[in-house]
Amino acid sequence: MTKLPPTPIAPPAPRPADLLTRPAVFFEALHRLPPSAGRYLWLVALASATSGISTTLLARHVLGAQSSILSGAAGGSAISPLFNYGSAAFASVFVTVLLWLALWGLGALGAGPAGRAAEVYGAAFLPTLIWAAVLLPVALLFAPQVAVAAPDLSGLSGAALQKALQTYILKVQEVSGGNPVNKVTTWLGYAVYLWQFALAFVGFRVLTGNQNKAWRGVLYPLALLLVLAAAAWLASKSVGSLLGG
Repeated sequence: MTKLPPTPIAPPAPRPADLLTRPAVFFEALHRLPPSAGRYLWLVALASATSGISTTLLARHVLGAQSSILSGAAGGSAISPLFNYGSAAFASVFVTVLLWLALWGLGALGAGPAGRAAEVYGAAFLPTLIWAAVLLPVALLFAPQVAVAAPDLSGLSGAALQKALQTYILKVQEVSGGNPVNKVTTWLGYAVYLWQFALAFVGFRVLTGNQNKAWRGVLYPLALLLVLAAAAWLASKSVGSLLGG
């Protein structure tokens, strides 16, 4: 009787700890696995949810001030905190998932199919998850207060009302952005992005064996993020100038 060949043993999945301490070893182990675009989708989802909660908690006083003034302008009851914070958390999750999709698309354009950009950038969300988890207790204990007097909206309507609301909201955001806690967490957040791109570069270099493709897989999405950040900054400055800020 002919014996059936033994079932091949699947190589072990790479350990997340290796991604943090030995990223090249992590991606070498990933290289031995068959490609799967959704392999680290769970990590993207978990990181985005944790990040959404932590950033919303950190900005809860700003969100509360903005919702209060908007409710007063509408002449109705206050906006539900559940709706207010839930909307902010959902927006953060949505943006994070869109970010992963953009990283995937542009990373694949730069590194090619062999770069397996969906998996590389999915795994690279591990630093985001760690940072979001660290940010949770900070947000709970040290969320910046808002010390901006609400404007008197009585008698205002139309363009005058809109300008008063926009001026107040911009002032709240300016005061909040100048808070030391927000400054430190913002710069640390930028450092986490750089960490992600550094891990992605290692991943592309290991998977493609081509340093030029690895650079393209990182620089294409990084260029897009820089353009979007510059556009947002210019838009904010323009609105501030129009409102006399």
